[in-house]
Amino acid sequence: MKTWKDLKDETLQLMFSYSNLGALDLSDVNKDYLLAMPAAANYAMIELASIRPITKVVRISQYPVNNLLGTEPGEMIHCEGDMEFTAQNPRSYYFEVQGDITFSLEKDGAQIARGSNTEQRGFTAYRGSIEEHGKITIRFHGENGYAIANIAMYEESFDSADLIPAFRTQQTYDIRALGEGYMRIAPEQPVWYKGRDISAYVIRNRDKVIVDGGMAGEIQVYYHAYPARITVNTPDETRMELDDEALELVPLYMASRLYMDDDSGVSTLYYNMYDARKLELQAAQEFSASDGFISESGWV
Repeated sequence: MKTWKDLKDETLQLMFSYSNLGALDLSDVNKDYLLAMPAAANYAMIELASIRPITKVVRISQYPVNNLLGTEPGEMIHCEGDMEFTAQNPRSYYFEVQGDITFSLEKDGAQIARGSNTEQRGFTAYRGSIEEHGKITIRFHGENGYAIANIAMYEESFDSADLIPAFRTQQTYDIRALGEGYMRIAPEQPVWYKGRDISAYVIRNRDKVIVDGGMAGEIQVYYHAYPARITVNTPDETRMELDDEALELVPLYMASRLYMDDDSGVSTLYYNMYDARKLELQAAQEFSASDGFISESGWV
């Protein structure tokens, strides 16, 4: 796999500026070229990554948690005035509410947390950790009618509030937020569970996947990623994430862009070569995509 130094050296070779009497030419002219290389490389690699994807995986651990309240996911309660729910030693909570209300967490009648909601048109989700031990009550109060849905108090604690699961029959995961360098969810067979492709049974909503909340275990969601961004401080030994076949094109684009002011004819020649080979890569990728998804990690 090519390194950042490989790409820089190949670009300088194309520009006839690589060496001087057998030694690497580090003259001021080449230094200017080297400083301009990261921007050119980033553009080419992002464009090529949309053709020859960098495939990564988000691994989601999903385990049903015990609701101490005994309510069912999907259950909705219409209320007016006060409504309370109590559990012994809960460590976290989740609920959704619609209407102009206040809510509080209480221990032995003493308030330990408080919040409010004013949204009338739809449900708003709230979740949080409970530090106190003992009998805990969530109390709701509204002057007018309001609704509570999917309320749960869990015996499990979590490292942060955003990890507390929604108490729903389906769970939604934002792959854009979970995936490093996320570009898009892989178009073919992206969701796997216990060694089986379950993509046909999963709802995909742009950058999110919605799965059955009853599934327990690890869910793998494959996605395409942007290549790691190159800067002037990127070490020479850094390995590029694109496959070598795509990386062969990057120096052509870099040389064409850097040569633009010095020799427009050579610049145009290199860009045309880059564009033609890019189209060849695209055609080859579209042909191979018809063969389906193959896991190279050995887990299926």
